[in-house]
Amino acid sequence: MSDIVYLKLIGEQQGDISDGCGTTDSVGNRWQRNHVNEIFVFSLSSGVTNTGKGANLQSLTFSKQIDKSSPLLANAINNNENLFLAFWFYRINRYGQWEKYYYIQLRGASISRIQLRIIKDEIDTEIISVNYDYILSKHLISNTECSYLALPAEYNKLFVPTPKAQTHTHTLNSAGVGRLLAAGGIYNGNVGGFRDTAEKLGGDAVEGYDQILNEKTVGVAITAASIAAVYGLGRVGLESEVRALEESRRIETRTAVRFNDFKFSTKQLQKKFKHAIDFGISGTTNKQNLVSFKNAVRKHMDMVDTIKIKGKYRWDSDVCHYFNPSTNLNVMTDFDGNFISGWKLSERQRHDLLALENVF
Repeated sequence: MSDIVYLKLIGEQQGDISDGCGTTDSVGNRWQRNHVNEIFVFSLSSGVTNTGKGANLQSLTFSKQIDKSSPLLANAINNNENLFLAFWFYRINRYGQWEKYYYIQLRGASISRIQLRIIKDEIDTEIISVNYDYILSKHLISNTECSYLALPAEYNKLFVPTPKAQTHTHTLNSAGVGRLLAAGGIYNGNVGGFRDTAEKLGGDAVEGYDQILNEKTVGVAITAASIAAVYGLGRVGLESEVRALEESRRIETRTAVRFNDFKFSTKQLQKKFKHAIDFGISGTTNKQNLVSFKNAVRKHMDMVDTIKIKGKYRWDSDVCHYFNPSTNLNVMTDFDGNFISGWKLSERQRHDLLALENVF
């Protein structure tokens, strides 16, 4: 049988277009229990040709049931709305369970064609064609990927949805805002003043601020470089200011990591041993190397300049990231401390983690 594909579709003007598309109100008895906020895709086709002078991206076309999103897609084509599309492919694994194994992401996308297809005794569907400026294809199990951007200089201008706030009362007190305030403190030479602002915002803003600027990280030059790389900011001579701020406030910015806080299953270590080389462990997947891999991950998580960021993995799972800006190593656990994965981030992944709190 063919794979199952689900689509997350977000517009720059209309927001989450796929929200509620898998409910009974939207598709009747074809509703999807665990996919109520995604679009069920029946078929998908895409292509790329080589002109001899580079790649020529062709439209991506997919078919879907007429649902809640249909009028919104008509709005999108009428307004030439900038779209973000994420396709998740599922297959049956060797244990007879569904697994998410492939991913396609489009940025800078716009709908070029909508065609309704209504035939007696068949499901009412519509065929959507989209053009795009950026495509990412990734095999999630084998960890291979390819990305292509038509105009590299425009990468930072492509529309990317921001994660939803947990509630409507927590719009300006997230850890991400705290990290932005830390960057502002560097740029304006006012570390203490910007931290006061983080305290007034409350929530996780102070935690985010202290992840970037605290007594433990100020001596690590790469931390300042990380901020400059992500936000385009930079300033030297922060050490004395941050140390004075720490002494006056008696702030402990990061709880020491204890080995017992984290759980490592042998199965998960075996599954992610392909990344062990990033932690300095080579060789085959045997018992001794699995122990060495686990200890290397623990050592990374317990380093003083490793920061904790609550965020997303592949825009889907809620995780805790343990990221070291001096090595680019990142380890993920669930909120119960169970090890998920870890590897050395690419520059794009590093940017997405620090700016969007997401890694894929």
